[in-house]
Amino acid sequence: MIIDAHAHLIPVFSGSFGGGELRDCGGGRMQFLDGSTAQIIPEELYIDHGFTVETLVSEMDKADVGKALLIQAYYYGIHNLYVAEAVAKYPDRFLGVGSFDPYTVQKEKIMDLLIHKYQFRCFKFELSEGAGLTGFHPDFQADGPVMEPVYRRAAQENIAIIFDVGKKGTLGFQIDNIAKAARSFPSVRFVVCHLLAPELGEDMGQWTENMKKLAACDNIVFDIAALPWNVREAYPYSTAAGFVRRACDLAGADRLIWGSDVPCVLTLSSYREQYAFLKDSGLFSRKELEMILGGTAERLFWNL
Repeated sequence: MIIDAHAHLIPVFSGSFGGGELRDCGGGRMQFLDGSTAQIIPEELYIDHGFTVETLVSEMDKADVGKALLIQAYYYGIHNLYVAEAVAKYPDRFLGVGSFDPYTVQKEKIMDLLIHKYQFRCFKFELSEGAGLTGFHPDFQADGPVMEPVYRRAAQENIAIIFDVGKKGTLGFQIDNIAKAARSFPSVRFVVCHLLAPELGEDMGQWTENMKKLAACDNIVFDIAALPWNVREAYPYSTAAGFVRRACDLAGADRLIWGSDVPCVLTLSSYREQYAFLKDSGLFSRKELEMILGGTAERLFWNL
């Protein structure tokens, strides 16, 4: 079964980022405070002011994707309640990922609700300057005291911690901090998103060194979501496939999980192409593909 370990629902655009608030401006586009806009949802999939769970289920069925992990992003808005409703409506298709600001004074209460009332098994934290914690809290450190209560709870309740670190050279790109946190809490599963977001022309040497630092921690796994989006080349995304091959050699297929990052990636290519490029590359064995496209995610999130 193919599992998408990085899918978004957007019931309505209500996000914010370091440059101000975001709003819906129709047709699947969102507007930034400076007046610029971006196409986030394909216009034909923009239904009821967003990207709904019914739309996601329909697109998954068309692309033969069996299950998905519902990731949230400050960029689109935090929608814990909508994600919980989606999981309750389609329990065989989805697992929910909770999000919150770890600086909030009520984070213990929030964690209680997310874990015990809504049955979330993962927490996701966006670290990027543009759309994450370091844009609002520039002193944030992934191994700092504000996160220690979160990690302690994760260890107690078997909760996975998901980090989106953003682009290299920014405040959120905290490779050493995440590695230190993982070593300090070895029973906690950590997921680093987007395979460190490599781009076309990326320095493979520096990327490899950063991957090695994280791969040295056995409790860190990597999602490979949005690699075609970040690399921005024509199908079959040979550069993206090359990065996944290198990651497989460094960490093993049992520590890689495929994700799409829908809906934004659907503005450039099809849902099926988000994973088909791995099959078409000829770089992976059948066993590796089985793990990357679903087996690893099944083990990490569903078979607890």
